[in-house]
Amino acid sequence: MLNRNKRSIAINMKDPKGKEIFMKIAAKADIIAENFRPGVVRKLGIDYETVRKFNPGVIYASMSGFGQTGPYGKKGGFDIVAQGMSGIMMMTGYPGGRPAKVGIAMNDIASGVTAPQARCTKKVRTQERAERAKKGSFSTSTLRQTDGPERNSILLSG
Repeated sequence: MLNRNKRSIAINMKDPKGKEIFMKIAAKADIIAENFRPGVVRKLGIDYETVRKFNPGVIYASMSGFGQTGPYGKKGGFDIVAQGMSGIMMMTGYPGGRPAKVGIAMNDIASGVTAPQARCTKKVRTQERAERAKKGSFSTSTLRQTDGPERNSILLSG
């Protein structure tokens, strides 16, 4: 499932030519997913509000470690940090020993799978309403939503 049928392109978003290429792609896209720290896409000029000018019906998925606002909003999100904060590291390793990380990057994988699923669901719902309102949508998800009770809310939010 990971990276199946994925097509990729590397673009230097700080180069005006790179931004032009991105906007051409974004103008035709159904869904755009980004995982920069909050504020970076606005600084690059590729944020939801800007992209929406070229593509009003776009679904723009923003994934970050701790959300767009709040005390940890500007911090980068890393799987090991999410594991530590969730407490799951207390369940791995050896009894009586120090906490140990899970063998795989479970939160990275889970957020990479559940976020697009939620956005696809959103796309279907948006298409159903397309005749009534020619608007796109913006939604966010966090790394932390994938490893605890919050993981179920990702499909309901946005």
